[in-house]
Amino acid sequence: MCRFWLDGDVVLSDSFAILLYLAEKYPQHPLLPSDLKTKAINFQ
Repeated sequence: MCRFWLDGDVVLSDSFAILLYLAEKYPQHPLLPSDLKTKAINFQ
């Protein structure tokens, strides 16, 4: 199965890249904790 994110001319297939893209595009709806330590733990 091939999963990807398509947003206009942006095509992403890596789940981590999709997460970062969405977190930056929609900061009013945080996908990650604001606390640096907790955020780092989520990145593991």
